[in-house]
Amino acid sequence: MDPMTNGDCGCHTVEGVFVLPHRRRGADTMSMVAPVYYTADMVRALPDDGNRYEVVYGELLVTPAPRLWHQKVASRLETALAVYLEGEPVGEVLHAPADISWGRDVLVQPDVFVVPKGEARTLSWAAIRTLLLAAEILSPSSQRYDRFTKRRLYQARSVRTYWVLDGDERLVELWTPEAEFPAVERERLIWHPTGAGRPFILELNELFRPTRPPFVAVAMVLGLLCLMPRTGTAQLSLSPTIGVYIPTTELVKAASGDEFKQEVSVTVGGRLGFNFGQRVGLDATVVYAPSNLQFSTSGSSSTTDANVLTGSGRAFVELLPKTNPISLQLNGGVGIVQRSGTAYEGVPDNSDVGGVVGATLRFRLGKVLRLELHAEDFIYKAQYAPDPANPSSFDLVDKQMNDIHLGVGIGIPLLGLGGGGGGGGGH
Repeated sequence: MDPMTNGDCGCHTVEGVFVLPHRRRGADTMSMVAPVYYTADMVRALPDDGNRYEVVYGELLVTPAPRLWHQKVASRLETALAVYLEGEPVGEVLHAPADISWGRDVLVQPDVFVVPKGEARTLSWAAIRTLLLAAEILSPSSQRYDRFTKRRLYQARSVRTYWVLDGDERLVELWTPEAEFPAVERERLIWHPTGAGRPFILELNELFRPTRPPFVAVAMVLGLLCLMPRTGTAQLSLSPTIGVYIPTTELVKAASGDEFKQEVSVTVGGRLGFNFGQRVGLDATVVYAPSNLQFSTSGSSSTTDANVLTGSGRAFVELLPKTNPISLQLNGGVGIVQRSGTAYEGVPDNSDVGGVVGATLRFRLGKVLRLELHAEDFIYKAQYAPDPANPSSFDLVDKQMNDIHLGVGIGIPLLGLGGGGGGGGGH
């Protein structure tokens, strides 16, 4: 049967059914732009703009600079693996940025990965062909790539162990080359590579432990205020101090022997005390150390301006009350360490939060003043440190630090608050 045509709309009927006209391609239609098929060389030629560029079978993967939480988890994992591999030298742990390429259209940068010792000794990315372990830490921008695109690549390349770390959910997805679905681990990571006498074990509570933010210190102080006695006289006092800052641990110590360490320095600062009765109270301290950062390498050393400012909020208890000729106080709380100066220009985060414990010995000078001797230890983890190979850049180190502060000051009572009861008038 011949079709019937409607001249107004250009449509026609076939077997009594209207059929819309087919428009021919012309000037008013646009063809689809052919996608760019990227190669590893094209990715290497892209500008360094802070993004991470990878390519998997021609598909360009672009992710922005990772979150600080992402970096802390990656650093903790790398540190734990490095310690394990010192005792079980079956491989060497490395981290992004990297250049792992298994073909002209593949270039990936795992967050943390382990390669055989022989390949690592070549000091050439081109020689890295085997991943004993690969780990990716999820970020909002990388979830699809890590869980699908790169995971399929790692399976195709027979990467024996692939971990996808989800810090928000505090779990790890474990993949092997033959797995169709991941095993999910919520308690601990266990990895037993070929040739190792014992397995690598890492508790996820340790890997995903939260960083105590400064507002926790405020909450602790407020909580202590709520617990303080309501009776008696409160006493406010001020103690200007001078002293010495003694860092006990190097900030960085490379396998080559190169190291960065803060130098011993004089300090100036002050303490503000708030006593509740004769036995308990709160202290706030600020201390400034005009220190230097010493870089030692191959028998030579150099120093760079690197100042340290510390502050703390503490609760204290008087073992020997201040009314005695000699009194003794023990204290503890939360401290913050802030670094500045030429050595730390460009550091992503110059503040570290940790704990502080200390003691103060006082000698009464007449009816009002007291000579005070202070000793305290700031215990914290330094997040960043200069890279010995390139001191103008910074690495995540997550290094345990102990900084000793010794000081001498004069305690000056400022005013008394409240009245009646509790024997506070003796301060």
